[in-house]
Amino acid sequence: MTYILIGLFLFVVFILLLSYISNVMEFVFVNSLVTDVVTFWAYTRKYLRQGFNLFMIRFILGLVFLLLIIIATLPVILPILNLPGNVENFDFGILFGGIFLFLGVLFILAIISGIIQSFINLSIPLAMYQDIGIIAAFKIVLGTFKVDWKQIIVYWIVRFILRLVIGIIVALAAIVLFIVVFGIIFIVGFGLYLLLSSGAGLGIEDIMFWVIMVPFGMVAFVLLFIFGLLVSVPVPVFMKYHMLTFLQSWYPESGIPFFDGSTIEQSPD
Repeated sequence: MTYILIGLFLFVVFILLLSYISNVMEFVFVNSLVTDVVTFWAYTRKYLRQGFNLFMIRFILGLVFLLLIIIATLPVILPILNLPGNVENFDFGILFGGIFLFLGVLFILAIISGIIQSFINLSIPLAMYQDIGIIAAFKIVLGTFKVDWKQIIVYWIVRFILRLVIGIIVALAAIVLFIVVFGIIFIVGFGLYLLLSSGAGLGIEDIMFWVIMVPFGMVAFVLLFIFGLLVSVPVPVFMKYHMLTFLQSWYPESGIPFFDGSTIEQSPD
């Protein structure tokens, strides 16, 4: 039990560390798109503190939503825990009602979470280029939304349609390209297997068989991984550009310096 608890603790710490790095990378990503210059280490060092603040905000919001989800599950769990010995007398209507209530709460929380995350994403460039905290930037976005809410409603609708259309196009392209890439790798791998088994007389019980096949498998994995990046990366880049251009027109005081060189830092990186 002690080792299990230690393992769970280390796993949670690892997940939180990855989440912190992910929040820092959001600032690095935005600055790279705005300046059209990718300087990984310099940007990372610059936004460590703001990334930590963003991480803490999202962490607290995540705990709040998790607590609400746990509360929403009580109407489903309590009838099961209090299940009588005679199942025939169990009121399944209460259970089904609790399930529908839970699904309804999940749907509402998903909408609220999406709205909050959208405001947070819009706040990140403001915090960067107006040199303010993420909470102060969030207040600016919320205040602008109260004054001009129609544009952001249209913005959400357009983003939903864009994600849907781009997702379908990318999925179709990915399927075709994956078939081509995987087909080439499969043909080469099968030919290598025939060469080793028939030509060299090596089988799966021979060490030399694995000495040759394992590196080939690793190379194939790397190629498929790179292929996955090539297919998936353009979508978030395009959507982030869309968000930045909308913010620049929706809130002209945002100060986003697209390609003007003012935010490019001279660095040995």
